[in-house]
Amino acid sequence: MRAVVVNRTLKPSPEPSNTGALAEVVSAELRERDVDVETVRAVDLNLRPGVQTDMGPGDDWPPHP
Repeated sequence: MRAVVVNRTLKPSPEPSNTGALAEVVSAELRERDVDVETVRAVDLNLRPGVQTDMGPGDDWPPHP
């Protein structure tokens, strides 16, 4: 099983955040249950606002095959 944790803190890496600390509690519990966990810190990505699947070139999320 896999899980993606999206950290929506406003603080860019590598600055510590309370959101990151809470996300790590959840991630640790999932790992104890043999779940492969990936954490994404959204503020570190170029994410365009909008409600469509693809808001244009240069967007880092989601990656397109």
